[in-house]
Amino acid sequence: MSLSGNKVLKLVSFTTLLVILASCGAGKTSLSRKRSTTALQKEVLDYSNKFLGKPYRYAGKGPNSFDCSGFTSFVFKQFGYKLNSSSDGQDRQFPTIAQKEKLNKGDLVFFEGQRRNGRVGHVGIVTETFSNGEFRFIHASTTSGVIISKSTEPYYAARYLRGGRVLEENSFYESAEQNQINTVEINPRPLTPAAVTITQTDQTKNPELLKQHSDDKRGEKEKSAPVIKSDIVLPRETVIIPPPTETHIVQPGETLYSISNKYGCSVEQLKKWNPQLDSILKAGERINILPGSN
Repeated sequence: MSLSGNKVLKLVSFTTLLVILASCGAGKTSLSRKRSTTALQKEVLDYSNKFLGKPYRYAGKGPNSFDCSGFTSFVFKQFGYKLNSSSDGQDRQFPTIAQKEKLNKGDLVFFEGQRRNGRVGHVGIVTETFSNGEFRFIHASTTSGVIISKSTEPYYAARYLRGGRVLEENSFYESAEQNQINTVEINPRPLTPAAVTITQTDQTKNPELLKQHSDDKRGEKEKSAPVIKSDIVLPRETVIIPPPTETHIVQPGETLYSISNKYGCSVEQLKKWNPQLDSILKAGERINILPGSN
């Protein structure tokens, strides 16, 4: 074979190798994981994983045993969400996700029951998603208790219905406006100082009172002037000063759950003290923490 023929053979072999590598890379990309985990998603999943292995019990609400809807309700309650007590009710409670490819971690997934009648009979929480629509989910199964299953398992693949979105944060990251963050500045209204009357009984420091006292001694027929014998400050207006509050500045990645753990209070208390808050916190927001909470 000539020298030029060897060069052609090497070129063909190299081109073939590139095609093979490219096709392998494409196969891996099709099963790649979707977007990174947000802070709230991670906290929800970390908390749910604490109950892996807990047994199934009909109408079980936790923490020692669960049924499927009891498990999802128990997990999300920790983060300030009140879910319906039944899987069918949870399906009606939240926005529907029709396409598997749009599922995110922390979303609910609904399945038919054993009867295969088109009605919701089982629910779980998505723990992992892939770009081809496959996912993994944690749930309380009747046979194994709290476990993590794959959507490709025949039993669940044949019964899958749709997803449901509990976390507003998931919708936020789907939005085209995800980079537009508005910082809320809280300007507390200043207190109006109360008007007070101060009476000084020391005659050496009150010339008017000293003059009046001298006139009374010289004129016996003059009516005695009243002498105030109290140094008490008499307020004309009652001012109620609110107890001092601690202000927390929200840092990137923080959630209501992580802040409540830091100050030893509940998510419900934070929402009560700060009615202006949304479920999705923004870096730079100010959160009031009432005294005695930590």
